[in-house]
Amino acid sequence: MPWNHCPPSRGIRSHLAQHLDVAARQRSTVLAWLPEMSQAAVFMLTRSAHLALLDGDADPTLEVPPARATDAAVAAWRALSALLGREEQARARLETSDPGVLGAALLALTPGAYRGRANLLGGIRLVPTGRMMVGGRDVYPGLLRAWAGRPEPRPAVPVSSAPLPALHPAAPRRAA
Repeated sequence: MPWNHCPPSRGIRSHLAQHLDVAARQRSTVLAWLPEMSQAAVFMLTRSAHLALLDGDADPTLEVPPARATDAAVAAWRALSALLGREEQARARLETSDPGVLGAALLALTPGAYRGRANLLGGIRLVPTGRMMVGGRDVYPGLLRAWAGRPEPRPAVPVSSAPLPALHPAAPRRAA
């Protein structure tokens, strides 16, 4: 598991906030300028929006617009688009929106500069992208469903390969 040094009660998102290199490698978050929202609020909003998209059979990464334009899917799409739209403001302030670059820069700071990091980073937030690549596979939809207590979807079985029910001929009737 990619969060092997973080107690499960702390959660994967807490782990990603503490290990920006992992967040960058998994392509699971970007940096955005959102001083009006706490990090917890950003996580809760994105989680709810990603669930709404998954429930509507839509892609939570926003790479493909929802095929079914339900009210929930449209609202989720708009909320995520607005949050991710603030990525450019983070890039303008930090010259990057990549959490891995920020993490490396923080590690290179002098102790004095590190103490003053809140002045520069006070409004920077991690915005989940709707994916979490682990071993070349996106595990985020499964984690999201597990958090929500929802079962994994069953793969569709093509009609042509679906097993046919066994035919049970009626038992012959005995003459009375």
